[in-house]
Amino acid sequence: MTKTTLLPTEEILEKCISIYTLFYNNRLILKQAPELHLSLEEVEKISTPEAYELFRSDLRKVSLFLLGIHSEQAVDIDRMFQGLKTYYKPEDFWYSVLLDYIKVVYEEEKLALDEKRFDLMEKTEDLLKELQGKEKKRQGIIDTITLAIKEKGFPVDGERLFKNYLTLYATNPNLAWKTLTSNPCYFAPLKTVGEKGNFLIRPREARRINKNLASFFKKFKINTELNN
Repeated sequence: MTKTTLLPTEEILEKCISIYTLFYNNRLILKQAPELHLSLEEVEKISTPEAYELFRSDLRKVSLFLLGIHSEQAVDIDRMFQGLKTYYKPEDFWYSVLLDYIKVVYEEEKLALDEKRFDLMEKTEDLLKELQGKEKKRQGIIDTITLAIKEKGFPVDGERLFKNYLTLYATNPNLAWKTLTSNPCYFAPLKTVGEKGNFLIRPREARRINKNLASFFKKFKINTELNN
């Protein structure tokens, strides 16, 4: 995959061009430094990521050369500052130039970090929206099933039953479906006793209702809905 470098903010670009111009105008003095491949006219007309990448590569190589750093690998700002303090005094010509370059690197690192944070925030928001969407869909299925159970007159807490089903479904979908379509009252018992302790449903009737409730669930494409 080809590496692509995006064009920077206008302020950073202007600062980089200013530093490059000083290097270019003093290239006779910097004979031992790495080559500058672009003329000032070409630098002023940079409009593509590829041209900017070459421009920044030259700028970095010359800056590191002047800082006494001969390897581009694992070079951080602290090391650049160390080179600046080692080889230059504040009154030296190259001191302020190289300090400006270090500031550019620092600002770019801040921008890169902010961009990563922004990307992370976007991904987090997308994930939350996805989870909210799934939760809304899940609640919609629960409401639909609960209403259908109530309309059929089954003496059972439909919402409790189906929520317990979903809890088992999350860890073992096959077992959850098998239980729902064979012994649904496993997830919530039938209301067999009234508030005064009187029997609403006899044991034989309870078995019949449980069987009918299982048949009722078989007609719903619940697993298909949950997996979409």
